[in-house]
Amino acid sequence: MKITDFEYVVNKTTMEYKARVHTPSYNKELWLWNCDLPFNDEVMVLNKYWKLSEDELSIIEMDDSEKTAVEELITEAAKRAEILRELEESDRKMARAGEEIIDNILNDIEISQYTLGVIARRKELRESL
Repeated sequence: MKITDFEYVVNKTTMEYKARVHTPSYNKELWLWNCDLPFNDEVMVLNKYWKLSEDELSIIEMDDSEKTAVEELITEAAKRAEILRELEESDRKMARAGEEIIDNILNDIEISQYTLGVIARRKELRESL
C-alpha cells in the first residue's frame, strides 16, 4: 500500500500531514485534501522541506537554499533550547543555594536564641546568689 492509497490532509500553514482521515472533517481553507506530495525516488520528502505551491493546490519540495534556511533555523532553535535548559538548571541550583542560605540563617538564629537563653539563665543564677 502506498502512502497515497488512502485519504489524507496537509495543513497549508504548518505542513502537518494526517493520514487515514475523513477529509470532509477538515476545512478546505486550512487543509489540502489528498493533494500531490513531493517524492524523491519513490520516497516522500520530509515535511520539514515542504511548502505550498503558488496555486495553493499542492505541496512541493523546497529548493536547496530554502532547505539550508530551514536547517539553519532548526540548528538555531536547538542552540536556544540548550541555552534555556542551562538557564533553567542554573535557576534550580540558585534556588537550592538560596534555600541552603535560608536554612543556615534560621539555624544561626536558633543557635543565637539558644545562646541568649543560656546567657539569660546564667544571669538569673548569678543574681539569685
